[in-house]
Amino acid sequence: MGDAVDSSVREVEKVSNLMDDLQAYFDRRQLPAFHTVLEEMKDLDTLGSLRQLADDIPREAGMSIAQAEFWSDTFDRLADDLVPPPGDSQDGAGEGERESLPPDVVLEAMRILEAEVILREETRVAEQARAELQAAEHAARAAALAEAQEDLAARVAKLSNRLVEAAVGGPLFGKDVPLFGPLELPDGRDVFQEEIALFDQVEEVMLEAADILRTPDTGSAAIAAETEAIELLLASQAAGGGGGGGGGGNNAGGGSTGSTQTPALALVGRGNRTKAGGEEGEKEQTTGTSGRVLPEEFRAGLDAYFNRFEKERP
Repeated sequence: MGDAVDSSVREVEKVSNLMDDLQAYFDRRQLPAFHTVLEEMKDLDTLGSLRQLADDIPREAGMSIAQAEFWSDTFDRLADDLVPPPGDSQDGAGEGERESLPPDVVLEAMRILEAEVILREETRVAEQARAELQAAEHAARAAALAEAQEDLAARVAKLSNRLVEAAVGGPLFGKDVPLFGPLELPDGRDVFQEEIALFDQVEEVMLEAADILRTPDTGSAAIAAETEAIELLLASQAAGGGGGGGGGGNNAGGGSTGSTQTPALALVGRGNRTKAGGEEGEKEQTTGTSGRVLPEEFRAGLDAYFNRFEKERP
């Protein structure tokens, strides 16, 4: 039971960080779906309930299993609520499939995405340690994070130029970056217009995050900018045809430019209910109480069974 309790405690911390990130992103972009999900999580007393679950695991194993299933289904539904339904517009119908992003661009975008996620966690750690650090020490740590963010922005700029240079064909980065070789796509400037716009926006948001970090500020404003950069990087993969999802839509990632039909959040996690192309996937869960509701006698029997099992373990 100890491992289950430890795992539950770790998940509480993750959910707490998640709620902080949702609040910061909503403060930045004012997306109604984020406000709705946050309010429901507060109404459900999510953090308090999960902490109680961790305390209950050693005493009421059967009830704890049912509660874990309830929260699993609840988070699954809340993830769905963050993803807007596919639009009714059929403007893209009949245009055929879009060209996929070149594999080397997709690979580098994924590497940048991973680095940005790590940078956001490092920013969170710096903010948590702020009270224990001298002002100069915190400023130095924030400056290092800003420099790392600028490096990632420069890598994104190279990706954007990579697709622009595809219009004329030929190598872009030279011998120092062997991953990127010649690409013969004479119409690359037009084919990847939306992806180029998204990469340009990612670069802009990353540079804004770097400016915030240099103030120095490692709080919610920096976290929100980094979260938007992550969301836009996911959206760029969705925009790349076979590289990740559908074509253009509106306001991907809550930004002002660049677009995809498939929201970035639909690409990750168990909450995905949208197939590529906007087809209806798994049936939508009902709102309200989710999870299996076991009859009282079964819940009592499960508790008695697991309690006896734990007592008889060597």
